[in-house]
Amino acid sequence: QTVTPKNLLSEGPSGSRPQDDSPRDTDEATFAKQLSHWLLEKAQKKAYEQLVLVADPKTLGQMRPQLHKEVTDRIVHELAKTLTGASLDDIARSIEAI
Repeated sequence: QTVTPKNLLSEGPSGSRPQDDSPRDTDEATFAKQLSHWLLEKAQKKAYEQLVLVADPKTLGQMRPQLHKEVTDRIVHELAKTLTGASLDDIARSIEAI
C-alpha cells in the first residue's frame, strides 16, 4: 500500500525544528510523523504482525521517537538505506540481505 503525504503545509512536523530547516526538510519531517501515525493505525487494526522498517537514515531517525510501542513491538528489523528511485528488484534484494 502506498502512503502519500497530506496537508504538509497545514499539519507540520512533530516537536521543534531547527530554524535553518528548509521547507523540504520540514515536509520530510511532517511525512515521517504521518507515516508513524499510519503505521500505528494499521497495527491497531492488526494489518501486520511483523514489520521491516526501511527508510533513509534521516527519515528513520525522525520516525523512531514517534513510533508507538504497538509498532516498535512488531519491528523485526530496520534498514537505514535510501531506496528512492530503486527498482522493486533492488528493494527486494536489500530486504533479503538483512
